[in-house]
Amino acid sequence: REALYEGAFGALNKPLNFDELFDIIKEATTTNGTMVLITDDDENLCDSIKNVLEERNYRVKVAHDGKTAIEMTRKNNFDIMLIDLKMPVLNGLETYLAVREIRPNVVAIIITGHATDMNDMVQETILKGAYSCIEKPINMDTLFSMLKVIKEQKIGVSAENMVKD
Repeated sequence: REALYEGAFGALNKPLNFDELFDIIKEATTTNGTMVLITDDDENLCDSIKNVLEERNYRVKVAHDGKTAIEMTRKNNFDIMLIDLKMPVLNGLETYLAVREIRPNVVAIIITGHATDMNDMVQETILKGAYSCIEKPINMDTLFSMLKVIKEQKIGVSAENMVKD
């Protein structure tokens, strides 16, 4: 966990699963993009966002529920999380807080089609550290602008940390 927190690309358990190892090596060497986790129970929306992000060299994983998102976070060092607040079992706020326990540096963008109805939860999630909220249907230009700013901020923070070290 500590290695992943410090920026390791992935971690494997022993006995080593070579298929998993090769998948991680392929992912690490074929893309240089920011890693994004999309968490939403709307499979079509996830697929659409994933396809558009991958065209722009983002590495993308998808979880259709909070429990899966948390498990994927243990295995992947996500930079950004797009998360719907209204999901079955674990809502977006609960999922986000659990993910932040594992990856304190992940940046979350809330995506919701119910911003008015869920205003209290949106505000609470932002107060707990989420970056912003985008209403569905998602304006991809707005999303890309946010992703660009987040990526630049993360690069700036990484450079500052390297200078301090």
